[in-house]
Amino acid sequence: MIKVLATAATAATDRPAVLRLVLLAWLAVVGLTVYVSLAPGMGATSAYHIDKLLHLGAYLALGALPALVLPRPAWSLLAAVFLVAVGIGLELGQGFVVGRVASLQDAAANALGAALGVAIALQLRQRLQPR
Repeated sequence: MIKVLATAATAATDRPAVLRLVLLAWLAVVGLTVYVSLAPGMGATSAYHIDKLLHLGAYLALGALPALVLPRPAWSLLAAVFLVAVGIGLELGQGFVVGRVASLQDAAANALGAALGVAIALQLRQRLQPR
């Protein structure tokens, strides 16, 4: 599985069209995240704080994808900063949506997930690079 990810990441960075397609898909998922986060009554259950794990996991995946395909690590860090800003902005926005509650803990889970996703993906890329 790891070799498949490495091959996909290498192929994507070698082919600009594939890179654009992956980044377009990533932006679509970010857009879906924005929609779901601001839709009234679409919040995840907060029983046992499972929603924090959902936030962490979603933003971990959102952080890892660009870090796997973008040719420069600095661009991956920019993607992470963008995701942190989106996560904080969405949490603030939820304070204005009926049936939703803004949560500092959710914003923290979003930021941690984005940072971990980028860090894990960059480490994976570094370890899988041919020497």
